Parts: sequence; C-alpha cells; structure tokens
Amino acid sequence: MTIGYSAFELLEMAQQMERNGCAFYERAVAVTEGEAAATLQTLAEMERAHEETFAAMAAELRGQERPDTALDPNAEAVQYVRAVVGGHVFELRADPAEWLGTRPTLASVLRTAIDLEKETILYYLGVRDVLTGPDRDRMDEIIREEMGHVVLLTRRLPGERGA
Repeated sequence: MTIGYSAFELLEMAQQMERNGCAFYERAVAVTEGEAAATLQTLAEMERAHEETFAAMAAELRGQERPDTALDPNAEAVQYVRAVVGGHVFELRADPAEWLGTRPTLASVLRTAIDLEKETILYYLGVRDVLTGPDRDRMDEIIREEMGHVVLLTRRLPGERGA
C-alpha cells in the first residue's frame, strides 16, 4: 500500500524548506560582507515571504483536501515528491549552518545556496503538479522567484559576470 502526501502536507514541507532557506541565508550573512551580505539578507527576507505564502495556501486547503488521485490521476507528482523527500534530497530537520561548513568562503556559500535553490525548484515543480487554480499560479510565481535567486547568486560568484 502506498501512502501519498496531501497538498496540505506538501505545503507544510515547503514551509519548512523556506524556514531552512531563511536560516541558511541569515547565517550566511554573518560570514560575508558588503553587497554579498546585502544580497543574502534580501534572499532571507524573500524566503520568509515564501513561507508566509505557503502558510496562507495551506490554511485555505485545511479541511478542503481532495484525494491525490483527483489532481494527479497517475500519482506521478506524488511519486516524484516521495522520491525526493524519501531520498533525503531535503533534510528538513537539518541545521542550515551545517551546509556552510567550518570555514566558508564567499564562493562556497554562494555555491551551496545555488545548489539548495535548484533542489528547491525541483521540489516545487513536483508540488505544482498537485495544485490547481490560484494555488498553482502562486506556485508558478514562487518557482520563478526561486529561479531568479539562482541567477542573482550566480552573478555574485567571484569571477562570474556581474560579480
């Protein structure tokens, strides 16, 4: 018997991912300076806003859950999300400071942030497939913002164009 995640549960996981992202960026600010620190602080604030968006979406879903199969007849999106979460691509209980390592450089902080943003985008693409209507539209907007984070972080990498 397979047990899927409800859209509500997926949104709760997304909230935790955003909290982790916010904590990571706030800790990364402490080991960077100047424009890089300002960029990371802005990203922390954006992650906090995403968490609030997911919380509002989850609140709207509470008590209105439909079976996963109504939104995902072949359960492909749910299977994908289960593989991602079950494969520990996202360690939701991890201390985000651990991702920084013991002696982080600006480049290592930015590369870690880029990797985390990419993994987040992949997760959100899976979640998007089980959402409908305005929730799906909001998820599309958040995915675009997360993609923008990757671009912004890449531009800050030492030696990259725009750094």
